[in-house]
Amino acid sequence: MKKIYLSFLIVFVVLAALFTVSRNLTSGIIDTALIAAGEGSNIQIDKGALEAEKKRKKRTPAKIAGASGMASAALMRASREKTLAPPVTKLAKNAEKQKFKKNLFVLDWAILGPFTNLGEGTPFTSARALSCEFLKDEANLTVATPLPEGLSWQTASSLSPDGKVTPSDLFKKLKGKAAFYALAEVEFDQDYPDATLWIGGREDVKVWMDGKEIFAFNPKTPRRVDAAKVRMNLTKGRHTILVKCAYNSWQSYFYIRFTDSGDVPVTPVRKKAE
Repeated sequence: MKKIYLSFLIVFVVLAALFTVSRNLTSGIIDTALIAAGEGSNIQIDKGALEAEKKRKKRTPAKIAGASGMASAALMRASREKTLAPPVTKLAKNAEKQKFKKNLFVLDWAILGPFTNLGEGTPFTSARALSCEFLKDEANLTVATPLPEGLSWQTASSLSPDGKVTPSDLFKKLKGKAAFYALAEVEFDQDYPDATLWIGGREDVKVWMDGKEIFAFNPKTPRRVDAAKVRMNLTKGRHTILVKCAYNSWQSYFYIRFTDSGDVPVTPVRKKAE
């Protein structure tokens, strides 16, 4: 009888693993198709990045100095340096028609969190977390804002081949239900009148730009890449983006990218091909 139970357990574990792998693959394919349909181009997953990620996962995660409980994770690479300013991503019209999906997105951020308490007796939900100010004047949050003891900003870059940013991957001991802030600066090479900011996420996301709230997920917002778009006039120079993402389950993530008035991607300027 014990052998039968053991056999059932092994079969269950194998099927669960196959389901997880196929779900992630299917999600990536669907998201890629959604972007490709929107831009009329054959955007691909970066297979080189996938192979590099498989090799990297075999290494033991290294502890990050100055961030208790944090470790380098599967989809985020965290800096060991103290965060003195949010990372700057230079953006320009994608004249080379970059086809790798991850290169369409803003991937470098300063992450702050986790925030898990909504107040005594208040059950945590991602929707409630969006409306809760965990820090005073959160719309104007900077790395210089005084923080409660035990919290610190951590600069991190997404390694995800599909362009998502996963703050919860920096906190491997966290068991769900939390909120994070993600701060970045974007620098445009020119004015982009009537441009579009594309926003996506797994659960609830709120976005500010230069201290002004421009978007918040609602129950009808799809939970996927390019779930919503915000039309705006982008001026040459630097702008600050602040994202608050909240979730109830095992992982949070969001997507941020830009296109010009003709839906041509305005993407990070890279020194060399990745």
